[in-house]
Amino acid sequence: MDIDASISAGISIGDIEKVADGIVGRLKDEPRPFYLSRTASATGTGAIVFLDLGAPPTGSIWQIRCITLFGNDDHTVVSSVTGSLYTGDYLNLSLASLKVTGLSFPSTTFIPDTAIWCHPNENLVIATSAIISAGQQVGANVVVEEWKERDVSRSLGY
Repeated sequence: MDIDASISAGISIGDIEKVADGIVGRLKDEPRPFYLSRTASATGTGAIVFLDLGAPPTGSIWQIRCITLFGNDDHTVVSSVTGSLYTGDYLNLSLASLKVTGLSFPSTTFIPDTAIWCHPNENLVIATSAIISAGQQVGANVVVEEWKERDVSRSLGY
């Protein structure tokens, strides 16, 4: 008794192209941010305090990830004062540029993904809600992701 068996297998050009495209796709350089911290502090002089954390360089954009506010130390509450985060013209802040309110000194606030961006023509600013008495320190540490604007913008696609 003879048993004849035959097996046929083949790979099409289309299958090879799919595998190759998958490998090349994984090798592509995906856009990635730089992680930066920006810090500003000031000692009160009997006026409202504005902490200017700067602006992204031309061609870049910041995604705000975390805001930590502090006073003279990391645990003593600065009474009757809150902070607000703005992205805009440092000298002409308006409610149109207000992003987050009610930030306590001290506190840490984590920002959800894709929620707050700061563009190159805007400064990142923390403003106090009340006069800061002489000798009282207030400050901010902000963690940002700095992206190339072309990697996250729908501008002209290049």
